[in-house]
Amino acid sequence: MLDWDHAICYKRDHKSFSFSRTLPENPMPKIRTESTLYPRLNRSAHFLFHFSWNSKIFIGGGMVMAVLMGTSFVSQADEREKLLKNLSYFQGTWHIEASEGNTTTTEQAKCIGSAGNCNIWIGESGTFLIGYDPKTKNIKSVGHFEDGSRLERMVMEPNTEPVVAGTKLTFYDTIWHPDGTITYSTVLFTCLGPDTFHEVTQRKDQDGKKLPTITSFLKRVK
Repeated sequence: MLDWDHAICYKRDHKSFSFSRTLPENPMPKIRTESTLYPRLNRSAHFLFHFSWNSKIFIGGGMVMAVLMGTSFVSQADEREKLLKNLSYFQGTWHIEASEGNTTTTEQAKCIGSAGNCNIWIGESGTFLIGYDPKTKNIKSVGHFEDGSRLERMVMEPNTEPVVAGTKLTFYDTIWHPDGTITYSTVLFTCLGPDTFHEVTQRKDQDGKKLPTITSFLKRVK
């Protein structure tokens, strides 16, 4: 049987074959891929060896990509853990004082941690679930008010730093009301200390008309 580096030539005029030995452009180590027991496997064995020899750069590149992807997954997991850890700042019982124009109301709310590292915020005006959204890779809140309105809150920019005095966050709220109207809000959060924070809620309706701004102060009840 001929080695892989032989060439076969057919001469029409003499109706015969001639053989010549040629060297490949990129010589490879001579490895016997023939099988006396399974001759049909010879071609496949040669192909596999040839492919692995010429694709070593491709395989090496694949290993690099795997390492980079693994690093990305670790980075995302770390960021997720930091975002969820920040939710613990809000856990506890809070006294809320909210002002809208000349009207001021007070209420008390409780925030507890739950399975999945989520927060459940239970207030006199509504109940909300706060947790990590894998789709947006950020914190998201959903819930309902006592009048049947439904809220979704998104955080503008992920914050992986601890919530301390001076920390500022921006939330975007969408509220669907039972009468079919929608309220859009931008909530500016400012941490005043470990037990106090301040929120300014700027609102508008579905037609873009501005609604009265709500200013809230929340203080932890120990």
